[in-house]
Order: sequence, then structure tokens, then C-alpha cells
Amino acid sequence: MLSTIVNAQRSESVRPVKKETKEKVKFEGKRKVRFNINLAYTTANIKMTRGGTTEKVSLIGRDGEKTSGVYLGVSWDMDLKYGIGLEFCDLGAAYYRSSGSWSEYDYDYGYYYKYDVTASFINVFLSPIKLQYRYAITDDFAVSVATGPSLEYCVSYNSETTVSEEDYYEYEIYSDSSTELPWKSLYFSWDIKASVSYSFLKLTAGTGIGLNNVAKGDYDDFGIKMKVNRPIYVMLSFAF
Repeated sequence: MLSTIVNAQRSESVRPVKKETKEKVKFEGKRKVRFNINLAYTTANIKMTRGGTTEKVSLIGRDGEKTSGVYLGVSWDMDLKYGIGLEFCDLGAAYYRSSGSWSEYDYDYGYYYKYDVTASFINVFLSPIKLQYRYAITDDFAVSVATGPSLEYCVSYNSETTVSEEDYYEYEIYSDSSTELPWKSLYFSWDIKASVSYSFLKLTAGTGIGLNNVAKGDYDDFGIKMKVNRPIYVMLSFAF
């Protein structure tokens, strides 16, 4: 009996001691890709430069004005808790409409001429990739900033112009309509934006700075440089 107890204690003493292993620290935040549906109010204008003079006009040529529009699109981004990630394949379409009336004085003939102009644009938009920094304050609330290139292409343009002579009465001189865009159709820009997100909603404000010269025809002949900007856009996104 004594030998049995001794052997049992001896076998117990030679059992290998199990070493404790440290668990790897896992990233606590989410690293998933989420899909967004985007609805935005957007603006556009043209920056015109000739010599040392620069002016900004709306898409129908009004000084200092912006053309307003609506945007609908989709995008994908990395839902990080914090850190640098990507937004990619931001794709959509924008509809712009601009109208206005103004008068100009003809010094040669001494008359005022009134211009009534209405124009509409349908543009497709693509931002292939943006660099994003995101920081989650809580599980549901986060802030982020992003920047990257984009391109916009005008697929449809319609304008109506009526010119009238203003004297004691208004006399219409001529009306004209056109579907030929007065400048190049493809615009490249660099986007900068900031966002606040809560749960599945994200509110974004941003701007697009035009990069390429779109002048053609008479504008190009007179040495005018034109860039299409998006001065400000405000977007509401629904994330899935």
C-alpha cells in the first residue's frame, strides 16, 4: 500500500506544468466595409482667369453666384473605430438648374439689353478612392475627415436664352436654345470633406476644388482659363 502511494506521488510530480500563454490583443473596433446611400445638396460655379484677373460665376454666367443642384449616389467605406482607412467607389449623379435675368448697357447704340437665361445640367460623378481618418467617440457616434480626387462628366445640357431690348417697352430681339455645352464636359477636382455619424446616419460637408482647364472655343481663343468648382455640398448618408 505504501509503495502504491509513493508511486502515485512520484507520477504526479513528473507531470508537465502547463504554461500560461498571453492572449493576443485584438482590435476592439469594427473593421468592416459598409455600403452608403447618399443624398446631397450641391453647388457649382466656374472660376474664370484671364491675365491677372479672376472671377467666379454661376453656370449661366452670373457674377459671384453659385448654381444649386441635388445629388444621389452610393459609396463604400471602412467602418473603423479609429485610424486611417479608405472610402472608395463613390458614384452618383447630380442635377443642376440655373436661371436668371440681367441687363447690360450697349454704349454704341445707347440701349439696355435684357437677358433671360435658363440652363439645366445632368452630371455623373465618380470618386474612385479617398483617404479617410475616423475616430469613434462612442460605439454609435464618430467623426471623420477624408480627401481625394474625383471626376464629373456632363451627360446632358439644355439652355434657353431670350434677349430683349429695354426702352419704354420691352421688345424681344431673339430667343435661342442649345444642347451644346459651352465648355469641356469632363471636370477633375480634389475633394475635402468632414463628417459626423451616428448609428446608421452620416452628415457630411465638403468642397471640390477644380483642377483642369475646361475652356474651349471663344473662351480658349481669348486666353481665358476656366475651372469648375463645387464650393460646398452637404450630404446625408444612410449606412448599411
